[in-house]
Amino acid sequence: MYHLNLFLVRHGEDEDNAKHIINGHRETGLTVLGRKQAKEAGERLRDEKIEVFYSSPLRRAVETAQIIKEVIDRPNFNFKTFSLLAERDFGILTGKEEKEKPKYASHLLAWDGAVHFWGVKGEENFPKLLIRAQRVLSYMERCHYNKTILLVAHFEIGKMIEAAYYGWSWQRALKTPFFKNGEIIRL
Repeated sequence: MYHLNLFLVRHGEDEDNAKHIINGHRETGLTVLGRKQAKEAGERLRDEKIEVFYSSPLRRAVETAQIIKEVIDRPNFNFKTFSLLAERDFGILTGKEEKEKPKYASHLLAWDGAVHFWGVKGEENFPKLLIRAQRVLSYMERCHYNKTILLVAHFEIGKMIEAAYYGWSWQRALKTPFFKNGEIIRL
């Protein structure tokens, strides 16, 4: 169990999300809706006493973090990119349409509007992703103890950060509410 005051934001809608493309590590930019979602997240966070700010290095997360930074508008309020916040590598499903999941994945779990998958050639599996999420939280606790932290990340790494925070299994994390674009989860 971790003792952190943490806000986790999923990036705004990107071009692949809008086209129902599985993006993973693809570098796609935000849509008009995605920029609006990022701005709204910034507005909801404006009055929070955030002291530490990190983003995934992937373009859609960095763009979201930049918009949040502009909205919050505080001197010296900057973010750093952190590679451990990148989205899960989806292996051979990267760049394919959502509807192709059954063709490539050996396991599917439909839950709350999402279809999680695993057993795909070249993927980062959920047990490894959960370990990476634990590394994120251990780093935050070690380097920013007793600070309020904002992380801008992605859907599946976000679910695993939540699992790591609460001590859940990766399986339980997949059966929690959908993490929408621009949504904020407070841990």
